[in-house]
Amino acid sequence: MKRQIAKLVEPRRLELFEEDIPVLAEDDILIQNRYVGLCHSDLPPYIGHGYTCINENGYSFFETNIPYPLSIGHEPLGIVVDVGGKVRDFRPGDMVSGMILPAFASHIVANSTVVVKTNPDPESCGLAEPMMCVANMASIACPEFGDAVAVIGCGFMGLMVIMSLKSANIRQLLAVDLQDDRLELARKYGATQTVNPARENLEKAAFHYSGGKMFDVVVEISGTLRGLDSALSIIRLADRVGPKGRGKILLPSVYAKEEKWNPETGWNMMLRSPIMHVSHPRYCIDVQETMQRAMEMYRRGILKIEELITHRIPFEQINKGFDLLEGGDPSYIKGVITF
Repeated sequence: MKRQIAKLVEPRRLELFEEDIPVLAEDDILIQNRYVGLCHSDLPPYIGHGYTCINENGYSFFETNIPYPLSIGHEPLGIVVDVGGKVRDFRPGDMVSGMILPAFASHIVANSTVVVKTNPDPESCGLAEPMMCVANMASIACPEFGDAVAVIGCGFMGLMVIMSLKSANIRQLLAVDLQDDRLELARKYGATQTVNPARENLEKAAFHYSGGKMFDVVVEISGTLRGLDSALSIIRLADRVGPKGRGKILLPSVYAKEEKWNPETGWNMMLRSPIMHVSHPRYCIDVQETMQRAMEMYRRGILKIEELITHRIPFEQINKGFDLLEGGDPSYIKGVITF
């Protein structure tokens, strides 16, 4: 049996190849993809900067010498069409999702321990991997009762974080973005205040909204040093609230752009001395259990992922999808490749 799979053949160019579907092991399942999410962490290999691989010592590192052709993608959702002899939890017809690499293919083979069942509606798009990332961030943020929380960057992941934190018994949930339509969505999904730094001084606004103490937890998810600078400018003022004054900044973004460092960022890092917590899935203690919890929040209607999918691109036009992901179209929030 054959499948189509997309592979990078050079920077910014994916081509479709036909190849044999890998043979199923006893605990594997065969999935026919319906959707695969486009993720910004796939941009470095797409652009040609490099990719993540395993070195001779067995740990992950970023390799700049890309061996073309290269398969990418990790946010699939599809229908089980076959199972290995030892698989008991899944059967043909189940809708499943998970963190599976590489994912940009008509069919993928996955170990049954790394997937979860999702909404059985074939038109639903409950991508488990990004929702697991959101659940991981919400667990790390862990705001205390009455805390003030800010989210910088109201793209797909930022809006999902706002959804996840709105019922956390916090007193303020500030959304920060340069696009007013994103801020409107942030209010829809639970933000109590919004600031557009292009029109309003963020530090002054944060001081006002927080009653002079600034924010206890900041999720910086813009992926830019400007966003990090903003996070450090509004994190809790340690010298105002005593020895317990350290705030917490979550850093779930991949800071992979060449940017100029702002010296004020370094000063704020020293003066405010926050906990700066890199919060990628690799930090997650139990990815599968976190994914299961995220799927429960999805089934309960707390994570409204379908409402944020703005672009559905056919597999044959996958390069168009990556152009949208990279290009900064203001209408773009989340794109999926369809099969």
